[in-house]
Amino acid sequence: MAKVDLHYEKNNKEHKTDEISTKRLIVRRGQPFLLSFNTNISPDALEFTVQTGPAPSEALGTKCVFGVNQNGFTKTSWEAKITESYMAFCTFAITSPADASIGKYDLSVRDKSCTTEGHKVESFVVLFNPWCAEDWVHLPSETERQEYVMNEEGVIYRGSHNYISAMEWDFGQFEDDIMDICLKLLDVNPKCLDNAGEDFSARCNPIYVGRVISAMSAHDTDGNLIIDEYLSENGVRPIESTDSVWNFHVWVEGWMRRPDLSAESFYDGWQVLDPTPQELSDGTYCCGPAPVKAVQEGHTDLKYDLPFIFAEVNADRVTWLVAADGSKRRMRTDSASIGRNISTKAVGSYRRSNISSDYKHPEGSQKEREAFKEAVRRSNKLTEPTPEPTPARKKISVKIEEQSKPINGKDIDLTLVLESDDPDPRSLEIHINAQAMLYNGVLSSDICTEVKHIKMLHNREQRIPIQIPFSKYGECIRGCSNNIKVTAVVIDKEDGETVYLAERDIVPGSPPFTITIAGSAVLCGLMVADIVFENPLPVTLRNCSITVTGSGLVRRAVESRFASLGAGQRVRVQVPFAPYRAGSRKLLADFDCDQICDIKASRRVTVKAFYGFPRMM
Repeated sequence: MAKVDLHYEKNNKEHKTDEISTKRLIVRRGQPFLLSFNTNISPDALEFTVQTGPAPSEALGTKCVFGVNQNGFTKTSWEAKITESYMAFCTFAITSPADASIGKYDLSVRDKSCTTEGHKVESFVVLFNPWCAEDWVHLPSETERQEYVMNEEGVIYRGSHNYISAMEWDFGQFEDDIMDICLKLLDVNPKCLDNAGEDFSARCNPIYVGRVISAMSAHDTDGNLIIDEYLSENGVRPIESTDSVWNFHVWVEGWMRRPDLSAESFYDGWQVLDPTPQELSDGTYCCGPAPVKAVQEGHTDLKYDLPFIFAEVNADRVTWLVAADGSKRRMRTDSASIGRNISTKAVGSYRRSNISSDYKHPEGSQKEREAFKEAVRRSNKLTEPTPEPTPARKKISVKIEEQSKPINGKDIDLTLVLESDDPDPRSLEIHINAQAMLYNGVLSSDICTEVKHIKMLHNREQRIPIQIPFSKYGECIRGCSNNIKVTAVVIDKEDGETVYLAERDIVPGSPPFTITIAGSAVLCGLMVADIVFENPLPVTLRNCSITVTGSGLVRRAVESRFASLGAGQRVRVQVPFAPYRAGSRKLLADFDCDQICDIKASRRVTVKAFYGFPRMM
């Protein structure tokens, strides 16, 4: 048999995989691909074999032997059909079933009238197919397929509910070796190492694959629906509970059908998959896939990990005051502060899309409370908070306001605003405390504490300035400790049982960071990125680096390091690069140092495929 032509470029373009490679065959299941060769054997006598895994088995669906089908495709098995025949030259369309296992396959061809071994053609890769209606990952919208399957860039939103900042993210999914790395992750997962035959067979199921990937890697640790927080009488948060309210948390969603949960399509669609799981699930640290619809409705008895995910986005938050003698008193129950502003990048734009309503009904609504009770009823892991006794009418309102947008490197100016409707004057003791917190809600360090005594008059507003100098908070918010929690505990001295609480999360903004680009935005054209960063802090930055990446623009990350950058000083880095893939691309720069990290800048580059023909005179 002569050499087989696998039509790499044509097949991969048809299968939307040409961005990955055009030098090897990469196809999507349920969709035909072409191969051609010269043969003196009658097509009816040809027998094809495809197989995947270390122990391929027809019984497990990881091996299939099939001939040429003269009729239409059945879509239930691997099939071959002649599309072109001229003398000894034949072109065949090979189609995998829409539920074939994904991964690397070997293809061989033989004359079934002989006993000789088949001729190994080559290896190829089969992927899930969001374009195929029979595939469980079928995504109906082409606009969404372009956004969620073909896009190389995304956005992660971080900060807190009132300090949302966008951090652009380069997926790099079409870069060299990324697909092979992903397949290797599957090959080294514990289930595969335990039983490779069953694991390769199960790779036909996106539910299984999603769960395996989730395992390769607000936190309610006691499994109820209550996040317990503790405050001492001076406003300091002691390390008392392993429960925590995360400043932000990032997870992913995957689109797939869920026939394992319902014969109907109610649970089909977006599924939560958390690649940074924090709890054991069936003995393994993994999380999901869990239907977003089930989270919204409180259907916590379904697979997988619904109680934990429900608590992440809809737990109640209870604040306790811990007295000097160790006794605890419930100060407040908040049912609305967990899971606010759940956000993702909008389809086709860089606008932030708030998808909180996909995960839960409007806070405080009857439907939201009904879903909460349903979640408790269905799960033996969840318990409803003990009803709080009807609180006495508050006589004093307390809140913390910002005077200006906080910027890292500058003093933070806040105001504590108090207002009384009590006809009698009140003597108040006010404890103001600022603490640096990690993004996951864990205390990092104390910044400052202040105690004030005031006389509160009837129908009067009192405004107390709060200043947090950079000299005090700068050293405390290095690295990931970029959140400052400011707390005011107000004690009524005439009634020691009456305590008021106000708190605010402060996330100082990042300093400006710019990129400009010059040169020819064409394939292999020479371009230069000019990157400028100015130190806004009144101190010297140490161990600084600027890292430049960009799929289709920079093949490997380019890092520039410098030992220090003085207060007010500016650094300029020029990075030459030559685009190697056409289309809309984005160059990303990241600044890091000992004091601050993850400061991002980006610039879009539209790369043309060629210059065009020169004009002849």
